[in-house]
Amino acid sequence: MACLLYALEACPINRPKTQEKSLEFTINRVLMKIFRTVSVNVIRECRLWFGIPDIKVLVVKRKKKFLMKFANSANGLCQLFGVGALH
Repeated sequence: MACLLYALEACPINRPKTQEKSLEFTINRVLMKIFRTVSVNVIRECRLWFGIPDIKVLVVKRKKKFLMKFANSANGLCQLFGVGALH
């Protein structure tokens, strides 16, 4: 999962809807292979029980965490841009 989402918090995606769908598809296909199923309902349940939220939620969480670290940096320029981006 970390490999799939690497640097999305720092680099915005160009076409959010298209790329979100692509990432969702990838995660669902991996889970289908792991659980040997083609049922979307089974995958939905697996994601719920294993705590794998939608890509949109994951990207927002990662971006918020990144900006908080950026804003709390010792570098004044980072603090300026980090605080500005959080609001």
